[in-house]
Amino acid sequence: MGDKTEMKVKLFPAKVANKGIHSNIETVHPDDRFAVSQLFYNGYKSTTHDYGHTLKNYQLEAKALLKGLYGPFLFDSSYIYKDGNQILSGAFVTLFKGIPLLIYGVTLPEHTNKGLFTQVLAQSMQTLSKKGYKELHLVVAKGNERAKRVYEKIGFREIN
Repeated sequence: MGDKTEMKVKLFPAKVANKGIHSNIETVHPDDRFAVSQLFYNGYKSTTHDYGHTLKNYQLEAKALLKGLYGPFLFDSSYIYKDGNQILSGAFVTLFKGIPLLIYGVTLPEHTNKGLFTQVLAQSMQTLSKKGYKELHLVVAKGNERAKRVYEKIGFREIN
């Protein structure tokens, strides 16, 4: 993969009683498209994923993502953390060659280190496990050590 590292985590049924989803966490809906594009735009600004894209670029990307550009979008396994109409963090999952793929994981910079992404990703993993999936894959850009550490803390390991 050259400039990217592929990682995966084994999914297991929840070991603790499910206390329900936090009231700010919900599945992604097609109507969230504009809010998702704002999350991408503001979340990737000044990061290793900042390629100079405009909000319009991210609006087109969010539309294509939700319509299945990277494989069928798993609305029921993709979660966002919302505050009102603003999305603060999100875990966006598609099905790629029959395997769940975390295609985007992003948090607004002012809300990092609060555990929001860990919460939405954990919810995605739990839902995928309940649906019978055994693992979740992702690809992280080389040099994005912060994201890689978060994924490793959750249990993701590099695929050799």
